[in-house]
Amino acid sequence: MTRSFVVLTLLFAIGFGNYCVADEPLRIAFVNIPQILEQAPQADAVRETLNQEFAARDVALASGDKKLQLLKARLAGGATEMGEEERRKLERELLTQDREMKRSHDEYNEDRNIRKNEELAKMQREIRLSIVTLAKGLGYDMVLESGVMYASDRVDITGMVITRLKQNFGKKNGESKP
Repeated sequence: MTRSFVVLTLLFAIGFGNYCVADEPLRIAFVNIPQILEQAPQADAVRETLNQEFAARDVALASGDKKLQLLKARLAGGATEMGEEERRKLERELLTQDREMKRSHDEYNEDRNIRKNEELAKMQREIRLSIVTLAKGLGYDMVLESGVMYASDRVDITGMVITRLKQNFGKKNGESKP
């Protein structure tokens, strides 16, 4: 949704809201999505899940990087003492290892990003559902989340959304937090 569309929608709602709904003011709320993503326990759970899923690959990559550094040090330290054939063989091995490590890092980053996006999509659906449920329950007509220059505390329901997400997270994980 473009910023201009949001602004036009808001202007329409403000300008014509009084004509459309007799004696009921338009109720608008705001949520700060970056704050929700920072403070919701679901975000921590996503990070922890990804760290656990990719822990073995992290270790393997660190080990491969260390081996590569050892090869580089061996080549740099003993290049003058090695014969031409041995030096070329070591250079080829180093080049092959370097390519393999770059490919491994690229695959790792791609796989981690795919999983991260999958988990974030699930979390965003949960956040969106929480916002909509809360807004309907509190009788809001519109909830804005971006393109807002200023929102007073009176219309900012971010804290309530975070509280609801914490409650939902606690229920899913068998905790009994208020």
